[in-house]
Amino acid sequence: MKKRLVILMSVILMAVSLQAQWNFGVKAGINFANVNPTELYGKTQMSIGPMAGAVVGYTISDWIDIQAEPAYSRKGYKDKDLVVMSGVDGVDAQKFGLTVTADYVELPLLVKFYPFQNIGINVQAGPNVGLLINRSYKVGKDKDFDMPFNGSGDERFKFGMDFGIGYTASRGMFIDLRYNLGLTNSYKDLKCFQDRTFAIQIGYMF
Repeated sequence: MKKRLVILMSVILMAVSLQAQWNFGVKAGINFANVNPTELYGKTQMSIGPMAGAVVGYTISDWIDIQAEPAYSRKGYKDKDLVVMSGVDGVDAQKFGLTVTADYVELPLLVKFYPFQNIGINVQAGPNVGLLINRSYKVGKDKDFDMPFNGSGDERFKFGMDFGIGYTASRGMFIDLRYNLGLTNSYKDLKCFQDRTFAIQIGYMF
C-alpha cells in the first residue's frame, strides 16, 4: 500500500513539474516597419501596423526560457517622394505618396535570458520565419496601383533575426521591445527591400 502511494505521489509531482515547465500566453502590439534603403529607390519612410499572436514557452532554468510565437504581423513601408511618369511618351512627372502593406504569418523562435533573478528583465534573440499572405500598394488614392517592380514576383517566404529586451511581471503580464532584421529580399529579382521593423508588444502568460 505504501509503495503504491509513493508511486502515485511521484507521478503527481512529475505531472506538476512538467506543467510548470510549459507556459502559454497571448500577445498583441504595434509594428513600426520599414525596409533598408536602396541606391535605386532611395530612402523610404516608416509604416505602422498591428500584430497579434500566441506564445508557447518552455522554461529550461531560472535563467533561460525558449519561446515559439506564431503571429499575424503587418509590415510595409512608405515613399512620400514616388514619381510617376504619365502623358505622351511619359514626359509628365507627378509626385505621389506610396504606401506598401505586407501581411505575414510569422514564427519567431526565441531564447530569453534572465540576467537578474526575481526581477523579470530579460534579453531575447532568435530566428524569425514568415509566410507572405498579401501585399498591396496604394499610390495617392489608388489602392490597386501596379508597381513596375512587382512583376518580378513576391518572395513568399522570408527569414530574419529578432533581437529584444523585455520585462515579465510576477502575475504574468509582459512587455517586449523587439527589432526584426530581415535577411531575405521582398522580391525575387531585386536584391533589396529587406524588412527593418521595431515592435512594441504586450501580452499575458497563463
